Amino acid sequence: MLYKHLKAELPSLQKELNEKHREVCNDLEKFGEKRATAREQRRFLMNMSQDYQDVVKAAVNGQYEHDFFGNLDPNASIDHDSNMRRLRAVVQYLNLHFASAMRQHGHKVLIDAGEEGKLFPKNYKQATEPALDDDYAQFASYQVTEKRTDAIERARRILVRFRGCELPGTFNPLLISRLFWEQSENWKLIGDFHIEKVASVCANFVEAAMNYTVAPDVADRLQSMKVDPGLISRSKRAKAELMSIVTDNKHHPITYDPAYTAMVEKMRQKKHESKLQHLVQQAEVDVKNADNDKTDRYLKIDVMRGGMGELLQPDMDKTSAEDALDSQQAYYKEEVKYFIGAVTRQVIERYLLRDLAADTISPMETTRLRGNLETRKATLENGQETSKSALGLFK
Repeated sequence: MLYKHLKAELPSLQKELNEKHREVCNDLEKFGEKRATAREQRRFLMNMSQDYQDVVKAAVNGQYEHDFFGNLDPNASIDHDSNMRRLRAVVQYLNLHFASAMRQHGHKVLIDAGEEGKLFPKNYKQATEPALDDDYAQFASYQVTEKRTDAIERARRILVRFRGCELPGTFNPLLISRLFWEQSENWKLIGDFHIEKVASVCANFVEAAMNYTVAPDVADRLQSMKVDPGLISRSKRAKAELMSIVTDNKHHPITYDPAYTAMVEKMRQKKHESKLQHLVQQAEVDVKNADNDKTDRYLKIDVMRGGMGELLQPDMDKTSAEDALDSQQAYYKEEVKYFIGAVTRQVIERYLLRDLAADTISPMETTRLRGNLETRKATLENGQETSKSALGLFK
């Protein structure tokens, strides 16, 4: 029985050994022709990898003295072949556009404040933003515009449906969470796009660096064997980190920044000042002075007295909703700064730029890989010979 079993299994074992041997030989061929000796081969791979490392590290650090970088073309696009080799410059450019896109178009609801525009600007920006590339300007289409009065009414409806045990005139803290989650709904979309954009630039740069530093008989083979898997892995890790950052924002908002409290108080103060100023304008009256033919301006006491009562909002739910909306806007303004910093540092810098050379082609890894393949090839060849001998015995 054992004899029959071995006789039946040996052909399939021989077939499997042949297939494995063929796979290893194909992988080994990707390193090009073997140089005269193993020592020469290792030296060749080490030198090739070291040249590649020097170029990539220089590009990541923004040091463009190497001949690889050539002349730039100021009239060509930033990611044109003539400019793309200056990797740090391209990534800095894309990061700036990502940050501007987040400030201008990161919030889902664009609140039109109307007459209160000076207090509640349409965009969460403090300075003039640069004109965005079309790739980043597209996110403007993901926003919806809403009047401030409508936004307050929407917040009021949510407040009524989120009400817990809080007293009238106050609001459930979850209301701010709900409003913030809604406003930040497009963050992951913009972040994913930015990661793919930078990852594509890195892939194009790595290909150019390989073609410049690696021998032609090795470059194409290493691309599919080592470089592409390395770039794919880095991109996956970057997106996983982005997901962690986005997931953190799905929890209840927390901040210890005193700027948040100061901003909320400032918004309330300006809101009351605006209402009072509007009342003063209604109460003003110009009276012509008969003595000097000049016009003096006075306030109508009855108008001021009657209007002071109207400054108080009798609808407690509306007051609470307005406070919640203002608090959410203040929190969002601080949180979007954190998100921009987290994506550019924790995602782009950590997973797409840092260790780019080592994760694609490193001298030690390339030499070790070749040695492992040589060892596997020899082991499989020994197995083939043993299998052939065994088959001969059972014939």
